Amino acid sequence: MRIYVHSKGRAGLRKGTLEALEPLKDMTTIVCPIDQFNSYQEAHPGFNFAPVPIHWNLPEVQQGIVEFAHKQTHKKIIMMDDDLRFAHRIAWDPIKLATQDTNTLINMISGLDRVLNNVAHATISPRQGNNRADHIISNVGSARSVLAFRTDILKKHNIRFDRVPSKSDYDATLQLLRLGYHNTILWNYTHDQTGGPTLPGGCTESRTADVHQRASEALAALHPGFIKVVVKEKAAWTNTGGKRHDVVVYWKKAYQSSTPQSVPPLIRSKL
Repeated sequence: MRIYVHSKGRAGLRKGTLEALEPLKDMTTIVCPIDQFNSYQEAHPGFNFAPVPIHWNLPEVQQGIVEFAHKQTHKKIIMMDDDLRFAHRIAWDPIKLATQDTNTLINMISGLDRVLNNVAHATISPRQGNNRADHIISNVGSARSVLAFRTDILKKHNIRFDRVPSKSDYDATLQLLRLGYHNTILWNYTHDQTGGPTLPGGCTESRTADVHQRASEALAALHPGFIKVVVKEKAAWTNTGGKRHDVVVYWKKAYQSSTPQSVPPLIRSKL
């Protein structure tokens, strides 16, 4: 299992994914623009690095990660955003969440590694709504920010991330679901953003209102019947004027349209 963290303009970010992954830096590769390579090396000694062209957008970076990992014979990979914090459920009080520690990260990575023995793609749940869930595993649903994949299956079916200007995580998940590969979502771990949606650097500046609209419309064209384009408003989206085009995705409908190629889906695994 290899971890790839894609990052841009955040070499000095002290609260985020790379801080959390410090104990696992020997198995973590930081993917950054080549013109920022030196600053990342200085800020995060001991990590592995893979510089990419400065003009690549995130979908192109993710596609580059998959191709690099496949060449390196990394059969299982996790791609992570750089601005994440993690937590886990407390066994004796499952509606509460404990903040991250080294064991949380090790157990989370191990859990995703085990899951990928049986499925093509997996993720952990977002923090929002996690402590209201009555299960620890579910199948067929959204995946973002923490994306675990089997590279052999991605290459077998030529699953690509660079078909859309943004929302490539949704596109890759839908490609696999429509082929019959359900994903698995672990709910005993969670993630959310450390700095919110307007943290400087990363994709914040490049994901303009126009990019969101083009990405949403491209996704709907690639997956007709499984995507609804909507306009959403949120005050925190200051870089798009508080409004942007987004999508409603019918994950289960997409999977049910396929002939399953992986193990039958577990609807819920109760606590």
